[in-house]
Amino acid sequence: MENTILCANCNQDVSNDTALFCAECWNKNVTIEEGERQTTLLALAELSLRRPGWLDHLERIADKFSGRKMFNGFRETSADIISRDSRHEHGN
Repeated sequence: MENTILCANCNQDVSNDTALFCAECWNKNVTIEEGERQTTLLALAELSLRRPGWLDHLERIADKFSGRKMFNGFRETSADIISRDSRHEHGN
């Protein structure tokens, strides 16, 4: 018998997700400070440089944070660092 996982807020079944909240409750309950938003956009930008195939998906997430311009700026300023790190990891 499969265990049912319920949203921590409204008890809706979220067994098919890896989240503790259903999408509706997540949207209502998550708030982040400006610094956290910027850190998230930086992390998304750096991930997009390490995983170029994910760019479209990560851009859409950045849009949800109203941060496409900042995301693109972080991509530009992080490109050299990520490239250098990648070469170092592979012994080049």
